[in-house]
Amino acid sequence: MIRFCYIFLCLFGAVYFELLAGSYGLMLPITAMLIFYFSVSNGWRVGLFSAVLAGTIIDLTFGRSWFLTPVLLAMTVGFAMIWFRRVEAKSIFLNSIPGAIIAFICICPLLLPDPWFLGLNFTSLFQASSMLLFSMLFAAILLPFLVILLDIASEKLGFELYVDARDKLIGQR
Repeated sequence: MIRFCYIFLCLFGAVYFELLAGSYGLMLPITAMLIFYFSVSNGWRVGLFSAVLAGTIIDLTFGRSWFLTPVLLAMTVGFAMIWFRRVEAKSIFLNSIPGAIIAFICICPLLLPDPWFLGLNFTSLFQASSMLLFSMLFAAILLPFLVILLDIASEKLGFELYVDARDKLIGQR
């Protein structure tokens, strides 16, 4: 039960900071990176539940008329499972690659309508592409540090670690 309180508290903080950044016009995939971490360390069911819950809260708070964020965060859970099974998770700084891919998965579909509605000109395309590149760079830098920070907290609380998740999978086979 304490594990779910920990996940909810972390998820609440990630949603809060994502909404705070969004109120300043920045699209940062903070929640998606946290869902990636919890999907790998706690399993896809926890990640999927977290994705639907957090995505719905984000879309409701931003006042979006169609709920795309839960779908994009669920795609992050699927990507997490593919990455987890294919790539060695022992190298923490290798997680820069999924950080950038997570940002692309979660930010690109939200930015696609902007140039179309604002008119296909250089300014709108530059603005959308620069926001996407900034989000990808931010996520590529932040995800390894987020994994380290959450693994330290999880170790102190006695929960499953991200770096040990692949060993646990191999032990189940």
